[in-house]
Amino acid sequence: MPAHRTSRARTVLTPGSILDGALVVVHREGVAGLSIRKLAAELDVTPMAVYYHFVNKDSILLGVIDRVVGEAAVTAHGVPRSCEHEWLLATFRSMYDTLLVQPGLISLLAQSIGVSPNARAVLGQVLGVLQQIGLDAPGSIRGFHALMSYTLGAASLRVQVHDQASAQPELSEELTPLVRGDFFEDGLEVVLSGLRVSGATP
Repeated sequence: MPAHRTSRARTVLTPGSILDGALVVVHREGVAGLSIRKLAAELDVTPMAVYYHFVNKDSILLGVIDRVVGEAAVTAHGVPRSCEHEWLLATFRSMYDTLLVQPGLISLLAQSIGVSPNARAVLGQVLGVLQQIGLDAPGSIRGFHALMSYTLGAASLRVQVHDQASAQPELSEELTPLVRGDFFEDGLEVVLSGLRVSGATP
């Protein structure tokens, strides 16, 4: 009598499900903890199955960035671009809030692995608004880097303070004032004021 074979249901793998798995790994272990082998184990597939959809780790990370930036819709806050100052405040506040929810992306965005389509769309809008306040093309690029650097740094500080306060509750009272509710907006106002002065200078 022939033996009955039992087979495990095959995982349906798509680019979207791979990015979902990559987000889980990045959130749990950080960008440095993501590898094709770990991602395959998370998805219960072979590494070659992942490579069928993505050529390497960087292409997956770029896809993760594109997914998160697209879902965050950081420029869809309703402030018209004609109100440049308020538009920039709302956009980078939205970026900051997104980074706090997905802290694994902080180090990812600091790396130079390319610009995804959704990130390129945001970049184009920000550069356009910066040029509206008087910055030339090179100046708007420098302004974007200044705003992104500040936002990434502020989010990183907030996450580190939260983690340290959680690990050492006795330090909570000392650390919490460093990231009080309005600290991000205060610093962002300083950066934007500097950019406006730069744009107004002939």
